[in-house]
Amino acid sequence: MPKLMNRIVGVLFAVVTLIAVPAATAQQVGDPDYQPSIERVETDEEGPVVAVDAAHANFHQIDGRFGAFAVLAEHGGFSVRASDMAFSADALDDVDILVMSNALQSPTNDEIDALLAWVEQGGSLLLIADHAPFGGFAAPVAERLGIAMGDGYVVIGGRNNTSGIIDFAGLDLGSHPILHRDAERAVREVRSFLGQSLTVPEGASPLLLLPDDAVEVPDRPSIAAYASGEMDGSHVGDRVQALAMPWGEGRIVVSGEAAMLTSQLAGGRSIGVTSADNEAYVLNVLDWLAGRI
Repeated sequence: MPKLMNRIVGVLFAVVTLIAVPAATAQQVGDPDYQPSIERVETDEEGPVVAVDAAHANFHQIDGRFGAFAVLAEHGGFSVRASDMAFSADALDDVDILVMSNALQSPTNDEIDALLAWVEQGGSLLLIADHAPFGGFAAPVAERLGIAMGDGYVVIGGRNNTSGIIDFAGLDLGSHPILHRDAERAVREVRSFLGQSLTVPEGASPLLLLPDDAVEVPDRPSIAAYASGEMDGSHVGDRVQALAMPWGEGRIVVSGEAAMLTSQLAGGRSIGVTSADNEAYVLNVLDWLAGRI
C-alpha cells in the first residue's frame, strides 16, 4: 500500500505541475535581465539583418516575450529589428533572415507566395509555432513546405512521469552542421517546453527528434487527463520538434517550440534559452540560416 500511495502522489504531483505550467504561459513576460553567457561575436561590420515579424498579431515580439532572442542574436553578431509590414518583395528586400514566431494571424496567400519566392531566391526563414493554438495559424506556411503540424501539446515520460520538459540529447539530436560545431558552439543538449510535433518532408534534416514515448494531446486540460489515464494521446515519437531544409537558393528552419529560443519569466522564474546548450543552438541556427556554416 505505501508503494501504491507513493505512485498516486507522484502522478498527482506531475498532473498539478503540468496544469500549472501551461496556465503560467499566459502570464509569461520577457526576461528584462537576460544576459547571454556564451562568448560574444566581435565584429566591426554590421551583421546579417534579422527581421522579427510583428505584423501577424505575434505572441512573441522583440519588445516583449522575444526580447531575449534579440539580445542573444545581437550578441552573436546579427542586426535585429522588428518588422510590422506584410510579407512582400519590398518588405523583405534588405532582410537576410525573417523570423516568424507564434503568429496569431495567418499570412495571406499572397504573403506566403512572396515569402517563399524570397526564400527561393536566397532569403532565409525561421518559422516558429508553439503548442496550440499557434500551429493552426502557421499551418498555411508549413503546408506549402510539405510539413504537417500537430497543433497540440507534446509530453513525454508516460503516465507515471508525464512531463512537458523535453531534453534532446544523444540520438535525439540530428546529424546537421547546426548541431556539430567546435567546443564553444557544441550542442550536446537542447531543452524545450511542451511545444507541438512536426513531420519531416523529403529533403529536410531533423534537428530535434522526439523520443519514443512522446505523445501529443489536443489542449491544456488533456495533459492532466492523459497523465491520470482518462484519455490517450497521439503517438508522435516518429516526429520532430525542429528541422532544417533548403528551399531553392535559400534556407529554412522550422521549430515547434518557442520558449527554448528566448528567455521569459513564468511563475517568478526564468525559463528558456538559459537551459542546457540552448544559447549555442540558437546562434548556430542563425549562423546556418545566414550561410556562416
